[in-house]
Amino acid sequence: MRTLVYNELTHHFWDLVEERKLNSYFFKDSPYSEVECLIVKTATKVNSSLLDNFPNLKLIICAATGYDNIDLKAAKQRGIVVCHTPEANSFSAAEHTVSLIYALLKHHQLGQYNIDNDKWRKGLPLNWEMSELKALIIGVGRIGTKVADTIKLLGGEVRGVDPYLTEQDWATKQVEQTDYSQGLEWCNLISYHTPLTAETKDYFSTATLTKLKRPVWLVNTARGGVVNELALKEGLDSGLVLAAGLDVFDNEPILNDNLKRHPKVLVTPHTGAYTDPARRRTAAEILKVWESYVYRNIIINEV
Repeated sequence: MRTLVYNELTHHFWDLVEERKLNSYFFKDSPYSEVECLIVKTATKVNSSLLDNFPNLKLIICAATGYDNIDLKAAKQRGIVVCHTPEANSFSAAEHTVSLIYALLKHHQLGQYNIDNDKWRKGLPLNWEMSELKALIIGVGRIGTKVADTIKLLGGEVRGVDPYLTEQDWATKQVEQTDYSQGLEWCNLISYHTPLTAETKDYFSTATLTKLKRPVWLVNTARGGVVNELALKEGLDSGLVLAAGLDVFDNEPILNDNLKRHPKVLVTPHTGAYTDPARRRTAAEILKVWESYVYRNIIINEV
């Protein structure tokens, strides 16, 4: 299966291709009419216009957990299978989420500001401990489950929102199920771990603010559009949001100045999966999807 690697991948991928003697199948450049498999990253918008260039395309592999960059309806209409690599980034993204939670609870950003301005602890609010959390996990998949387990291990309470889990899934994950409205009334931290879809766009909105019974910490390492940035700014300014840790944004890499420079916002440049082990796992998972499809006619990780 002639495969075009549309976006640049790390040397880990090409090392594996070389090791498995698959060089004759993978190309960085190829006549589009000959391409049967396309490997992309989330920076590439795979829409109808792009797909029209690939008349023989059978398989798209997105080298990421998220896949909102791909027009799934357009792909399905053309009979193209779309898969992703959900396992590869789960450890690093979960760790990144927990690191943001810790940084918020311990007021790292305010502490740095005080040090820089020779204020020591003057005016600093007391730090929180993880055991004080009532954490609402939105999307209890691979990443959300790992975040939930960490919070529970350190004494915090956790409830989850995920309409796609069965009763058996909830029992296995040992996370208490709730719905969004009830969860918002209960929690003091919200952490988002969902793909960006029509259902999850603006999941956090001005309507969300009206349901909160107490101020909350907010963390988003999923997709920027899941949290409406204007609503978040309103929540921060009103005190309903104590502080926010954000790794994803609406218009990356251009950030909203109202958030980027807000004293209650800690931002990172979409580095939730920015580790060497994650890159190695991504390379391996891409080839696992590809080999399963090509050699065994089995589709795995389809979205």
